[in-house]
Amino acid sequence: MSKWMTDRRYLPPTKGDIRDRLHLIYKVYGLDKAEEFYNNISHVFKGFIVDICLLNIYSLEKLEDKAEALMQNLRETGRIMTPLAFNILLNLYYSVGNWEKMDALTKEMEKNGLYPDKYSFTPWLNAYAAKGNIEGLNQIMKIMESDPRVGMDAYTYLIAANAFMKVGLVEKSLELLKKVEKIAITSKDKYKTLNTVLSTYAKLGKAGEVDRIWKILKKDKIYNSGYKNMISSLLKIDDVEGAEKIFKEWETKGLSFDFHVPDDLIEVYVKNGELGKAEAILNSGIEKGGTPGFRTWYRLMIGYIEGDQVLKGVEALKNAALSYRLSSNEEAVKDKLLIILECLEGKHNVEEIEGIVKSLVADGIFSSTVCKKLSDFITNKTS
Repeated sequence: MSKWMTDRRYLPPTKGDIRDRLHLIYKVYGLDKAEEFYNNISHVFKGFIVDICLLNIYSLEKLEDKAEALMQNLRETGRIMTPLAFNILLNLYYSVGNWEKMDALTKEMEKNGLYPDKYSFTPWLNAYAAKGNIEGLNQIMKIMESDPRVGMDAYTYLIAANAFMKVGLVEKSLELLKKVEKIAITSKDKYKTLNTVLSTYAKLGKAGEVDRIWKILKKDKIYNSGYKNMISSLLKIDDVEGAEKIFKEWETKGLSFDFHVPDDLIEVYVKNGELGKAEAILNSGIEKGGTPGFRTWYRLMIGYIEGDQVLKGVEALKNAALSYRLSSNEEAVKDKLLIILECLEGKHNVEEIEGIVKSLVADGIFSSTVCKKLSDFITNKTS
C-alpha cells in the first residue's frame, strides 16, 4: 500500500510518509533494502524523523558503528533537541551489554541539559537487572518516582516489576504490580495492561493474583488474546486443569477458532504423552474453521515420532513444512524441515538428510530419540 501511494503520487509525500516507508521496507525486506531506500531519498525529504527511524533500525540490528556514525551526524548538525536519539542508543548499548557506553551517554545527556525521561531510565533498569545490581535498581527507582518530569506510567512500572523479579525481589515486584493495576483501571490500554499484569503474576507463581485479575478482566468482553494469555499463565503455574476449564469456556463463546489459543495446552498434552487430547483439539479446531499453524503441527510431529507413530509424525512434518504462518524464530526450523520433506519425496540422498536431522538435534530442535526414529524411517523408506 505504501509503495502504491508513493508510485501513484496522488498526494505529495511528507517526511512522515518517507519515515513510515523506510520502517516498512525494513520490516518486510530487511536492512539492505532499507539502507538502499534511505540512500536514494532526496535531501528534501531527509530530516530528523527519517534519520531517527534509520537509527532505530541500526539499534534493532545491533550495529554499533553505523548507529554511532549516524548519531555523530545528528550531533554535528545540531538536531538533537530531545532525549529520543540518546534513548535509542541506550537501548542498543543495553542489548549488546556495553555498560560503559551507557554511562558515558547518560553523562552526555546531562551535560547537554537533556533530562532523562522514562525511556532513558528503562534500559538502565534492564541493565541493572541483568547485572544483578540491586542497589542500582533501587537507586534508579527512587529517582524515577521522585521526579515528575520522568512521567511514570504502567509500562514503566511493568518493566521495573520484571527487573526486580529477575533479581529475586518478589515482594518489591508485587508492590510495583499493584501500582500498575491502579494506573491500568482508568487507562485506555486497560485490557492489554491487565493481561500483562496477569501473566507477570503467573511468572511469580501467584495463582490467587492470576485468578483475581482474570475476574476483573471478565467484567468486560474477553477476546482470543485474553483467553490465550490466561491458558498460558495457568500452565506456567502447572494448573493444567484450570487451563482446560478456560479452554472449554472459550469454546462456548463462539469466537473465531484461533489455534494460538490452545497451542500451549496442545504442547503440554504432547509433553505428557496425552496425544489423544492433543488430537481432539486439532480435529475439533479444524471442524470449526481453524487453521493449525507451524507450532501446532511441529509439536504434534514431535509427539507422534516420540510415541512411535512415525507415519503420523511425517504427515505432521509435511503440514509444518508447508505452513505459511510463521514467527521469525520458526523460519530457520521450517527451512530444515522442508529439506527433510524433500528427502522423503526422493529429492535428496540419505547421507545429506542424516546431517540435517543431526543438526536439528545439535540446535536443540529435535531430541536424540526423535532423530533416531526419523532417521530409521527415512533409511527404510529410501532403501
